[in-house]
Amino acid sequence: MYLNQNIFSSFRHSQYGNKGDKIKIISRSACINLHDEVLIVENAQGKRFPVLASNITEDAVRQNQQPQELIINRQPIRKQRKAATTQTLF
Repeated sequence: MYLNQNIFSSFRHSQYGNKGDKIKIISRSACINLHDEVLIVENAQGKRFPVLASNITEDAVRQNQQPQELIINRQPIRKQRKAATTQTLF
């Protein structure tokens, strides 16, 4: 079994697996969700992570030539205040 796409954690802080990585199914969910079945898989390094059944395939998948980079903006963007445009009565 192989991954169809890159798999990230739910908060996108880390990447679990890359597209084309060979995986082994460890367990299937007991109940099927409304959307898709969730599987627990293990990659070649022994790291286990959840993945949707639609994100795996039995055919080998060609990996991307360049790894996808995550852009994490740790500093909040501050909005600049506009100058007051009120006119006085007198």
